[in-house]
Amino acid sequence: MINGNEKLIIICGMAHSGTTIVAHIIRQHPEFKLFNNGSMRHILENDFLLNANAEKIKDLTKEEKRIILKRPWVESGRVDWLINNMPDAYYLYCLKDKEKIITSWSAKKSFVNPGFRNSSYEEKSKAYDECYRNAMKLKEKVKKFMIIKNDELLLSPRKMFDDINAFLDATEFSYDLSDVSSTKSIKTKLIEDIKRPNKIQNNNYKML
Repeated sequence: MINGNEKLIIICGMAHSGTTIVAHIIRQHPEFKLFNNGSMRHILENDFLLNANAEKIKDLTKEEKRIILKRPWVESGRVDWLINNMPDAYYLYCLKDKEKIITSWSAKKSFVNPGFRNSSYEEKSKAYDECYRNAMKLKEKVKKFMIIKNDELLLSPRKMFDDINAFLDATEFSYDLSDVSSTKSIKTKLIEDIKRPNKIQNNNYKML
């Protein structure tokens, strides 16, 4: 088990489920810092969870602030590792309606693997179901797990982020929610951030 894993905030869920929006908004909080060694394609992500790199994650827990780690699909491939190594972390699981997310995955310019994008409806449906099953297994085994339904987030973003803040046991904070309705707008801004390292530091996340 990773010592200090209670300081970690893990944002997971399927690609296109709202993980980028959630990460982008909650990193505004002065108590949190999001760590990212992703790319312009994998925005705000890290490979520590993907590669089950416990030592790197352990080093992050030494930071003064609580650490946000975002990685879509990680609950599908690393569920047992997460349970064993980070049972006390806070998990934010982003969930989107199956039909809507499959439509999103199938779009020509979607940010998913081209092979997956062009796969059949049945294959995408199977991936959705497997990821959801693993997420529910994670929910049963860890102490702090919140499901963030994308439809509810878009309908009442202020209430949703107030609920997230309470779940995270964070001090009261008024998030800027002006970007919530447009992931495309968020990604455009974040790509600009990636190109300006000084701005990255001021915006409460860090490229490793």
